[in-house]
Amino acid sequence: MHAGLRQDSPPIPGEYGQDRRLGEEVAEEWWKAKAEAAGLILRTLISSSMPDIRGVGEDAVQHAATRCDGVAVIKDAELVRAAVRAGIGRGKAYGCGLLSLAPMAT
Repeated sequence: MHAGLRQDSPPIPGEYGQDRRLGEEVAEEWWKAKAEAAGLILRTLISSSMPDIRGVGEDAVQHAATRCDGVAVIKDAELVRAAVRAGIGRGKAYGCGLLSLAPMAT
């Protein structure tokens, strides 16, 4: 099955208090590895930077976000189901790491 996908990927964690931005190229590599582990075979990938995401409060964490769109083939349906239910990565509390799938028009 081919599926269109959208993934908002969080930054790779650095040391506490360190401002570590995740550029589009690094985000793509991060997503390729996560997609494979989630049972997907990527066919196309387009990434774009999104506005920074910031938590609430004086010591709020700020994340650089990247949106990844593309086409994938589902290799392992159970792994994909788990990824859709649980999300991917560490930025889920900030709205990142959410996986959206849609069947491709034929």
